[in-house]
Amino acid sequence: MCLAIPGKILEIKSVGGLIMAEVDFNGLVKSVCISWIENASAGDFILSHCGMGICRIDKEEAAKDLDYLMFLDNESGKAHEIG
Repeated sequence: MCLAIPGKILEIKSVGGLIMAEVDFNGLVKSVCISWIENASAGDFILSHCGMGICRIDKEEAAKDLDYLMFLDNESGKAHEIG
């Protein structure tokens, strides 16, 4: 089973011929290859797995997915803001 994590694209750049993005995963910023996501822009929400962007999602879906992950992590069960 694979787990894709929602994140928000902060910045896009080209690195060695790949389209890379700095993505905010609820406060943790990581580099993600978004070469396979068409027309991605800063501010878009994506699902990512192992450093690879899978697809764009809307803000509501990102918030729902993050809430579910936080519930599974047994944190607070409260709604989380996505920015």
